[in-house]
Amino acid sequence: MKRLINILMLTGMLVGFTGCWDDEVVEAGAPRPQVENLKAVPGDEEAVVTWTMPDGWNPTDFIISYKTPESETVSYRTGKLGEYTYTIGSLVNDYQYSFDIQAVYGDLISGAVTAIAKPSTSRFPVADLTADATSEMVVLTWTRPSLLVKGYTLTYFSENNPSDIRTMNLAADIETVTVDRLTNDINYTFTLVAEYDRGQSAPATVKAMPTLAIPYYVSTTETAVGMPVHFTFNREAYTNAGNVTWTFPGNIVKSGDEIDYAFTSAGTQTVKLSAQIGTATREWNIEMNVREYAIWNTEWVQDGTNWNGFKGTCPVFSPDGSTLYIITFNKVTVLYAFDIASGAKKWQYEPAAKSGSYNMLTVNPVNGDIYFGTQTAGQFYCVNNEGNLRWTFTEAQSMQAAAPAVNAAGTVVYIGDRAGNAFAIDAATGAKKWGVSLGTQCAGLLVNGNELVVGTNGTSIFFLNADTGAENAKITLEKKMTDISGFAVAADKRTVYVPQNNGCMSKIDIIDHTVLIDSKVCTGASPNNM
Repeated sequence: MKRLINILMLTGMLVGFTGCWDDEVVEAGAPRPQVENLKAVPGDEEAVVTWTMPDGWNPTDFIISYKTPESETVSYRTGKLGEYTYTIGSLVNDYQYSFDIQAVYGDLISGAVTAIAKPSTSRFPVADLTADATSEMVVLTWTRPSLLVKGYTLTYFSENNPSDIRTMNLAADIETVTVDRLTNDINYTFTLVAEYDRGQSAPATVKAMPTLAIPYYVSTTETAVGMPVHFTFNREAYTNAGNVTWTFPGNIVKSGDEIDYAFTSAGTQTVKLSAQIGTATREWNIEMNVREYAIWNTEWVQDGTNWNGFKGTCPVFSPDGSTLYIITFNKVTVLYAFDIASGAKKWQYEPAAKSGSYNMLTVNPVNGDIYFGTQTAGQFYCVNNEGNLRWTFTEAQSMQAAAPAVNAAGTVVYIGDRAGNAFAIDAATGAKKWGVSLGTQCAGLLVNGNELVVGTNGTSIFFLNADTGAENAKITLEKKMTDISGFAVAADKRTVYVPQNNGCMSKIDIIDHTVLIDSKVCTGASPNNM
């Protein structure tokens, strides 16, 4: 016997009961027409399934089956539904369901037809709750997340007495509230939930400390293990304060108005600030959210079931060091930007034309634009630091080649492609300034004043006029340069090291255009091709 949950449609309402039928009755694959035009429309913890039947066929029943997030199979025997529609409730939001429906003809059933839906909440939480603390009060402000909100429930408590939870019920049209009669210099936790007909939203939480004057400043309350945080005592507000001390986790005590400290453990960490104010010692608790990693992400855009990752590229930083950029390479090229202070993803840019990337990122040192190409001809992109496409250069071949290079003024971008072409591109417009053919895959680009150094996946290194592309000089090495490895520049800014595909390395002078040492520094084994 198979356990089934059976639902009947009575006057537009679904009434549940439990029943069973014999295995011999539900004989899948019988020669009976399947349902047609099956659709599953997701809702909040539910999905509405609709379908039609071929003309002239009137099944006696329907069976709807799906698996729960725990991989348990649930089946509904619906009864004859003249309108061929069914609401499936008690689902889990943000889980993708696959609904199978079969038509029942007496003792036989049809094959299954499948529709997919992912329910999601319509009970949107407050996303922008902020707290402005003054003496003995905190002003909370937010934006109404949905017209469906029926009201709000606000709760709050102090760190000194977390079991004493106060509650306020607020009307739906309220977007600010003042909580007063609080105690200064104590942290309070405020939680706001939006009320809907279907229940409550997820909570929004913020912490604040009412105080007569702000006792301290912190460079960030979101950090990661090993990242320094700057703590500053407000000397202007407390001019006569003495014995200012900061106590960090592990009872590490530091004295002074300004302290830099890097946390060694992840999680919520508490820093205690104390100062002698008049004849009394005042204390304040500072809560820090410390992540294990500065940036942690595993949600990369996929191409079906193909994996995605990083090859032939590496992370780069914005000119001010606040943003990290990385690009995926397999099947789907996507450029990601992460905020280093918070670890959050700021944006992602996915070119409309699908292709894998094999080209390292380069950032314009002046305006922060990001440059990259893909393995498909005519796909070299300039994206600004907000994730918007500025221009596309279409004359290059596959950019499985050296990383782009930018001149010091940030006005010209230099690229080399797999076919051995080198180009100078106007950084503002994407227009070609010049192009030359060198005959072999570009393995390295280096701007040296008014000269462009181009290494190839052969034995030649070219020195081109940066303004015209004309060849100033060329040197020949004993061994080929390694694929798209690029150059390493010494501190004197004229000695450059060139990796070679036999595991050795040459040293050249880019001012005199000479080979200093050729294929003498070796690892003893050939490196893997990138």
